[in-house]
Amino acid sequence: MPDRHPNWTGHRVGYAITVGVVALAGAVVSIVSGVLFVGASAGCGGSHGRFVCSVDGQQVVFWLPWAGWVLAIVSAVVYAVIAAGRSRLPWPGLGIGAVVYAVPFLIAYSIAAP
Repeated sequence: MPDRHPNWTGHRVGYAITVGVVALAGAVVSIVSGVLFVGASAGCGGSHGRFVCSVDGQQVVFWLPWAGWVLAIVSAVVYAVIAAGRSRLPWPGLGIGAVVYAVPFLIAYSIAAP
């Protein structure tokens, strides 16, 4: 079946490069935010009952952005594969990946926020 879009190959290459660049930026955001979220426990004393004050809470707030990062990449790539099978452009996959990344990131932020 021929592709319906005249520059389908160009879109695939451009999408792959864009996903790679956005994934690299997401990795930087994940490491910085994870460290900052763990740092939110610095003011914890013996009487604080916040989840981020526990070792488990610190692990959760560090790794949630990374989980979102992996899920965002997977969802963007899966969308692109599905779009290719339906002769559609893959670009909406970037928005889907951003939303998928935002959910665990915001959960980690809500745990770390005072």
